[in-house]
Amino acid sequence: MRARSRNAAIGLIVALGPHSHASAQDDVVLLTCAAETAWINCADGVRPFGLEPTAALHLRSHVGRGDCLPARVTLTASYTDRAGAVLCVGTMDGIAQAARNVDDFTIEVNPRTLGTFARWRNRPGQAAEPPFEPLMCASPDGRRDLLDTHLDSATTLELVATVLPSGGGVSVAECRISLPR
Repeated sequence: MRARSRNAAIGLIVALGPHSHASAQDDVVLLTCAAETAWINCADGVRPFGLEPTAALHLRSHVGRGDCLPARVTLTASYTDRAGAVLCVGTMDGIAQAARNVDDFTIEVNPRTLGTFARWRNRPGQAAEPPFEPLMCASPDGRRDLLDTHLDSATTLELVATVLPSGGGVSVAECRISLPR
């Protein structure tokens, strides 16, 4: 399993004046939120699971102060085969939500079952075990959603967590998991 993080503080400048470039006389709105995201237990050479059906992965987000919270967390999954060909890709929008400047999430993943793919285990105020949510995993041409049986040839699952602060900005963390055969 390999973890990689790409993080950015994005500033979006919108010039409201009639000019195509920003000058001191233009009305300018600056929207910026710094964000940093990392998978805590996704390191080189470590599998989060072997033959167990699920794995608990830990994600930490740091989001800037001000109008940056809440921040929406999405999870994108890509399955590939031994040759590196993409079998399917799907995104779970809003799998979690950061309510604090530093937040930790436990995302439990069931990589061989698309109908019960992932859940946010440590959701605040959640008394009972939260249910797993499905992953709609589309073939590379986008024509059909795949079934669990189509994943038999999958050897790698890449999970990309994206944190989107409400005031603008983005942070991305990647985790590559070798699937047992």
